[in-house]
Amino acid sequence: MSNFVNGRLYFIKDEFFDSVGDGYLKMNKESTKHDHIQIIKVSGIEQAFLFQDMFPIMEKYIENPYIKQNAFMEIRDPKKVAAIEKNAREIIKLIRLGIKFTPTQPDSIRIEKIMIEELKKENGDVNQDAAE
Repeated sequence: MSNFVNGRLYFIKDEFFDSVGDGYLKMNKESTKHDHIQIIKVSGIEQAFLFQDMFPIMEKYIENPYIKQNAFMEIRDPKKVAAIEKNAREIIKLIRLGIKFTPTQPDSIRIEKIMIEELKKENGDVNQDAAE
């Protein structure tokens, strides 16, 4: 099972960015409010979260937790985490309906298809579609 902690931030392996080849994905970096952009306190520091830039990912592409000054960067308020998850589900619904929030938004639907294909290959289900 997963070792991920809800509300904690993680770095993504460069291999993921190479694999999906989407130039609009925001790369790993350390350093107007709408539903798709929120200012949220992460470990006491206000950060901007751009929900339109979220994308699906597989566990194998997670590098490590984001740690700054020997502390995990995380959203500690469980109510805030629940609100973020609810907002993310709403944005995902809109993205699935074809809504594009910005011209530089990653193609999360294409990335999802890539991740699903990788999962099928890993699970030996490459010919599953042909059998259906």
